[in-house]
Amino acid sequence: MIARLQAAARSRYAIAIVEQGLFSILNLGVTLLLGRLLAPEQFGAAVVWFAVAYVLVSVQNAVSISHVQVLPTGAGTDPARLETERIMLAATAVFLVLVAIIVAIAAAGLKASGSPFGVMAAVLFTPAYLLQQYVRLLCFSRGEALTAAHQTGLVLVLAVVLLGLGYVGFS
Repeated sequence: MIARLQAAARSRYAIAIVEQGLFSILNLGVTLLLGRLLAPEQFGAAVVWFAVAYVLVSVQNAVSISHVQVLPTGAGTDPARLETERIMLAATAVFLVLVAIIVAIAAAGLKASGSPFGVMAAVLFTPAYLLQQYVRLLCFSRGEALTAAHQTGLVLVLAVVLLGLGYVGFS
């Protein structure tokens, strides 16, 4: 019975649940920490750009992730996945560059108008968040839940370290 429980804990389903928990802790934890560390205007700017990133994740999923999630589970070099993954990686790269450019223009325009939402940190945050989501969901589509959990865990640790060091950047 213990062997069954250990095997179940190592299953990709259990790992996926743990990864989702890490991802939820990451999102909630960063939001709570920023709420504690930032002035109200700065926190408002962070929340606005989080919301923009969440909406753009839906667009990214339609552009690329949905196409790799329907492929058979396997390595990225698997012939059944290789061509589609390459095309979707290229589409994602173009999408991330366009997002960075559009966010830079929007943030600069908002900053020039005196809006508290004109923060240039959004130019780095938004594409980085989208890239993290792409890698995470690509790992799941390959059946690599443990890799996704490691990646999300590393992002969580990085966020905690950077916030702990005071490199918030939303000012």
